[in-house]
Amino acid sequence: MFIHLNPTMVEAQPILGNRDPLMEAMEFIQDLESDKYGGHLSIQQTSTLMGTLWERSGCTEILGDKCNDCLSVETLFEIIEANNSEGLTDATYPRASVVLTYFLYSFTDVCQTAPTVHNYTWYLAEVMSASGWKASSNVRYINQEINPDSEVYLTEDGLSSILKLINKTYAPLSKVKCFYANTLFQDAAVDVNPGADESQTQSICAHMISNLLQGDLIGESMYIKPNAFIDEIYSDYGEGEKITPEGFEEIMTSLGIGSHSHTTEMEETMNQLDETHSYVPTTIHEAS
Repeated sequence: MFIHLNPTMVEAQPILGNRDPLMEAMEFIQDLESDKYGGHLSIQQTSTLMGTLWERSGCTEILGDKCNDCLSVETLFEIIEANNSEGLTDATYPRASVVLTYFLYSFTDVCQTAPTVHNYTWYLAEVMSASGWKASSNVRYINQEINPDSEVYLTEDGLSSILKLINKTYAPLSKVKCFYANTLFQDAAVDVNPGADESQTQSICAHMISNLLQGDLIGESMYIKPNAFIDEIYSDYGEGEKITPEGFEEIMTSLGIGSHSHTTEMEETMNQLDETHSYVPTTIHEAS
């Protein structure tokens, strides 16, 4: 049974946090005519945005044209009750982000055939219940809608589950810039305890769509810090904070260096590594 939020609970809210996801989306669309659209995303630009998300998510590769058939830009505007001539605004972009989030994590299931179109509150409820939502003990259901007197939250664990589903087919562009559930809560200025309510969930989804458009990595960065290589050397060839003579020999052997002159030079170099594993050369040797 699907649990629907009461439409009276889900009013348009400004995007929370220090970032402006709508502006980031507008900047992403390279052919934006800011004077003409006055801070809005046109329906054509929204279509470009959606095409980028289908490609990033792997939907285009897996399902091809079914992605656009599954959720067209016209259908999206209908769901969120956006004006085609006005485009996406500060009021409607967060709502669009919720609907897009739903399709991004569920397209492998719902886009195999033409899905049923629901109202906006249905998609918001689905996103908030993707991994089970946390509700107060007095939650009650009235005609399959959540009682407005109850409290329902999207938790950090629930958002993590959504990101894991997206990440199964997602193709990031960056190996350095990353995001995950906690950073999205921070970006939207939402406390992880008790979690995000309906309007806060809209803001979190807007921030997430911005990260996905940029191709940011979901999870920890794959970037390796330079000191990690030095730490690895100390771990493999040293004892504590020092490289042993045997370790020197093993390093030189692995590098194909065996003469005494090279041994002396290597020892002098390694002696310049202080206890923090930083290295400052005192002499520059020119190649002969």
